[in-house]
This record gives sequence, structure tokens and C-alpha cells, in this order.
Amino acid sequence: MKWLFAALVLLIPNNGAALFAEDEPEIIVELGKTQVYEGESIVYRITLNHVKDPSPPVLDGFADFDVRFLREESLDSTQIFEINGRRTTIERKGKAFYYKLTPKKTGLLRIPSPTAEVDGRTLSGRTFTLQVIAPDKQDAAILEIVVDRPYVYPMQPFTVTLKINICELPEPHGSESPLTVQREAPALNIPWVMNLPSGLVPATDWRDWLGRIETRGFMFERGTGFTINEISSTFPTQSATYKPPGRRHSMTVAEGEEKGYWEYTLKRSFTSQRTGELLFGPVTLKGTFGTGMNSRGRLSGEEIYAVAKPVTVTVKTAPEEGRPLDFTGAIGSFELDAALTPTRSRVGDPLTLTLKLKGRGTIDSVKPPDLKAVTEIADGFKIYDATTETRRNTRTFTYSLRPLHSKVDAFPSVPFSYFDVERERYAALKTVPIPLEISEADRLDAEEIISGALQPQGKNKSIESRKEGIFGSITELGAFKDESVRPELYAAALCGMAFFYFLVYGITSRIRRVAGDTALKRRKAAGGRAISRVRSGGDKIRNNDMRGGLELVRSALAGLVADTADMDEAGLTVREIIDIIESLGADKALADRVSRLLEDCDAALFGSLSGEDSFEAAKESEEVIRALLKLFKKEGRLR
Repeated sequence: MKWLFAALVLLIPNNGAALFAEDEPEIIVELGKTQVYEGESIVYRITLNHVKDPSPPVLDGFADFDVRFLREESLDSTQIFEINGRRTTIERKGKAFYYKLTPKKTGLLRIPSPTAEVDGRTLSGRTFTLQVIAPDKQDAAILEIVVDRPYVYPMQPFTVTLKINICELPEPHGSESPLTVQREAPALNIPWVMNLPSGLVPATDWRDWLGRIETRGFMFERGTGFTINEISSTFPTQSATYKPPGRRHSMTVAEGEEKGYWEYTLKRSFTSQRTGELLFGPVTLKGTFGTGMNSRGRLSGEEIYAVAKPVTVTVKTAPEEGRPLDFTGAIGSFELDAALTPTRSRVGDPLTLTLKLKGRGTIDSVKPPDLKAVTEIADGFKIYDATTETRRNTRTFTYSLRPLHSKVDAFPSVPFSYFDVERERYAALKTVPIPLEISEADRLDAEEIISGALQPQGKNKSIESRKEGIFGSITELGAFKDESVRPELYAAALCGMAFFYFLVYGITSRIRRVAGDTALKRRKAAGGRAISRVRSGGDKIRNNDMRGGLELVRSALAGLVADTADMDEAGLTVREIIDIIESLGADKALADRVSRLLEDCDAALFGSLSGEDSFEAAKESEEVIRALLKLFKKEGRLR
């Protein structure tokens, strides 16, 4: 038996990073951008490479940033590239953690090194510097975030208001709304639309909230309001536009000058189920606004970037002053019910007490009431620790009890205190006493128990009664059962379990490798994604959105190459794209077509491409995409 067990132990794979013993664990840190405007966010990715099942990295010293965890991703891929005659291998085996960093101030900010504990060692990643640029001073668009209550308690409602002040148009257009002259709607980015922090509950779903102000004009109607967070409309090729309520008023700006503005407001109410600080903002606005008249008497525009500084709402915990002894963390508004089963029992028999706390507030963190602190309950019952369960707005506490004597005729009231957020004071609840009938437990003499017991078979198997208790005379369990050991049965069972273990291990390892191969997933979806993008770009171009259409065409080309090579699409230059497709077997003619097409797309961003050329580029793009797909499939890169 011992040699068999030792052999099995040697065969079982080790856990942890030892599976990657041939590869040195490392931290790879990547930053989406190195320069942003104030209010913009960046994606920060930390990869723990050659580490199996790592814990999240530690981010210390990030006081200059609002850090938000986005997601994690398992990695298991190896890519080999040959660019300009140089062979490069990129291997990712481990886990990547994605974060969103929002700078809290402007200037040159240092992004510290993340750390991680691996096999008793501390690994450190690289540091970055991020240039955060303050927007130019201007008074054409002024944004402000206002909250009606800077301090609240859990489940106490509060409202966040975004005020967008747009300067009136110059005469003779002064009476017109400044949101009616843009070719493209200005873009708002508001952090509290979707993906809210845990515990923050909106009074209205974002679709209903924004649906009330969504413009529903013709598909290509100009100047219909703002776009918000790039939310798509019912038409897949354009963003939805929203026009909040507006009013005209005047404001005093720099140097005491008074100017006329249109103020648009967006209000949304929330409650928080948790204590702590909630950050709202920053909000950014990008767009072109009419600010003057040109020499031909036509309205001229100016590109504006504006930022609203973030505000904080502090969700306070219940005050220490006046806190009752039976307070267990309930903040909000509640009611408490009790049920006991059975209500007729005997001393020592088990009872089940169920307390149901219903209401709105910090319900998922409330601790069970301490029944042992209630004298009437502790004197009459033996109390066991409670179990807890939370479903929706109800938290259930379940206790096991045993009556200690028959003098109990009712289960006493259970006191419960909570902090009432509406009245901002502590409130007390009590359950209703539950009538009980408790009788004395029946007692049996030892001879009665023995006479009714099942007599064991075989010689010398009689049950004896002793003062030490039943079976006190029996010191060997073998008196009741044959306990002889049969090693061959244990060996066979252990071999069977070992075989089953390795079978399951092999199957699950294969499934994990396939499921975690993000590179394979990207390659499978690459073709359909590129074709979809390029067709959407063509639709935009046919609807006279040349810039937006060619942006999609460029992203289709860059995305196809990035997906095929398992690289980050963001930041790929024309030269890098050409180098990659040449390394994958593209001839000079195809590389030249891709290069010309990408250069046309870049030219469109600066308005230097005609409408006719844009239509030709859209037509050419789909042919180039299909040529690349054919090449990549031939080279075995795509299926």
C-alpha cells in the first residue's frame, strides 16, 4: 500500500507557478496612452506572465488617479513574427488585469510600479509618466457638476446634476439654439450613465433616463443635441443624440463680462447601499460650437474641449452618539418578523427560529441579532449560532434552539435597532412573542433501553448496562463488526481513482487551454469583424459622413491585422501594419494597396480627401480586406 501511494503522489502534477518552471515569472505593464486631456481616462493593463492562477497585483501609490478595475483575462498564446529579418517571439501565459485610470490633476504624473507576490518573491513592473493636459481657457462651453447633498446615509436619496452652459450664437443667430448649427453633435462623456459602482442604485434605469430626452428626428438631421458615451441609436451606423431641457440666462465670466448662455441640465437620482465616498466626474465635452462670423457673413465655428471637475458624495455610517447596544449595522428603513417551529415540544428538543428583516438599506451587511444578550431568551433556551441568507430586500437569520426547562410558555420578543435615514435617528423594533408549549422530556431506565435494542449477532455480542453508560463495557468496535483489512480492495480502488483523476485532469486541462486561448478567439472572429466594420464604413460614406466612414475603414484594416497577430490594435502605425502583413507573406502589390488605403484614411481625418476619393477608398477597402483574409488563411493564420 505504501509504495502504491508514494508512486501516485509522484505522478500527480504540482500546483502553482511550478508548471512554468522553465519560464521566469514577470510583470508586463502596458499603458493605452502617454498623453491625455484632463478628464480623459486610459486603459492600464498588467500581465502576470508565466504565473498560473495569480492573485491580482497590488497598486500602491496611485493617489493621483481614480483607479477602477475593469476585468481580468486568462492568457495562453505564443506568436512568432519576422520583421525586417528579425525573428521575434511574443509569449503570454498567465493572466492580464485591466484597469481604468482617471487622472485627478494636470501635469506630468508618475504611474508607480505595480507589485505581485509570486512563490514568495515580490515582482515589480515598470513605471510610466503620463502627461495630463489642461484644456485651453475658454468661455464658449462651461460645465459644472452639482449634488444636492454632499453627505448622505445609505438608502438616503440624492441627486447629481450636470449643467452644460453653451454661449449664445452671435447675431443675427442669437435667438437660435447653439445645438442646431453643428454638422456633428458635440460628444459628452458622463461616467455615471452605465457601469455604476457596486452598491450605487439609480432611481431610473439609464435607458429610461436618457430615453426621455433622445431626439427622434430624421436619421441625418443635423444639430439634434449631444451624443453621450457613444451610445448607438437604433441605426447601427450612427450615435444616438440627446437634447436635455434648456433655458436662456446670463452669466458673469472672466473680467466681469456678462454673456448670454443656453443652459442644458441632466439630473439623475441615486441611493447607495454602502458607506464610503462616491466620485461623480469628471465630465468631458468635445465639439465644434459657433463662436463668430467670418468675412463672408457666415457663422464660423471653434473646436472646444471642456471639463467639469468631479464632485464627491460621502455616504456616512450611523453615528456613534446614541447608538443602542442591539444595533447590528442596519441603516435604512426596516421591519422584522419572527417564526418558530415547532411550537409544541419537549425540554432538550430542537427548535428553529427564523427572523426575517425586510426593507431598504444596508441589508446585505446586517449581522444577526445577539439572542444571548436578551436575558429572557438566554435563561430559557440553549442558543446556537445563526446562519444568514439574503434575497432581494430580505435578510433571513435562522437559529437552532433547545428549551432548557418546561417553565417556558412563550418565546420572548427579539429587540432590533436600526438607523432611520429619513428621520436621521435610531429606531427600535420588537418581534411579537410566540406562544409555546414545552413539556418535560421522557426518561427511560437503562433496562428499558437495552430490552428494546437490536441485539447484535455472534458470540459474546451482548449489550450491557453500566453506570458509565450504554456500551460502557465494550472497548473494541470489532465486537460489532468484522474490521479485518483487505489490501487488494484498497489498492484496486486507489488505482481506479488515480486513473479517473488523470482522465478528468487531461480533459479539463484541454478545455481550459481552448477556453482561455484569447488569441484563437480573436483569429476566429477577425474576418467577420473586419467585413462588418468596412461595410459600416461604406454606409457612413454613402450618407456623406466621410470622416466617420474612413475611420471605420482604417479600424477594419488595423483590427484585422491586430487580431491575426494577437496585438493591440490601438496605436498601430501604417509602417507597423505593412511590416506585419509582409512578414505574413504579403507581396509588394498587396502591401502597396494597403499602404495607399491607410494613407487615404489618415488624410480624411484632416479633411484633405474629396468625396469621390472617399467613395473609391470604401470600394477598394472591401477588396483589400478579402485579399488579406485569403492570404492569412493560406498562411494558416486564420481558419
